[in-house]
Amino acid sequence: MIAVLVNGLIIFNEDLDEGGFDHQEGVTDTPKAKAAQNKANKIQLAVIVCSS
Repeated sequence: MIAVLVNGLIIFNEDLDEGGFDHQEGVTDTPKAKAAQNKANKIQLAVIVCSS
């Protein structure tokens, strides 16, 4: 279960990086979008820690 959650966290970040599947120039690379991504990462990490 933890491996699946960690994999999802990695894929989420890779897809939003430049050249990723969900990357949209001017949309996902703005400071506001990066802050939202950082918040989502913290939530996902909290879920991973709580589930272990």
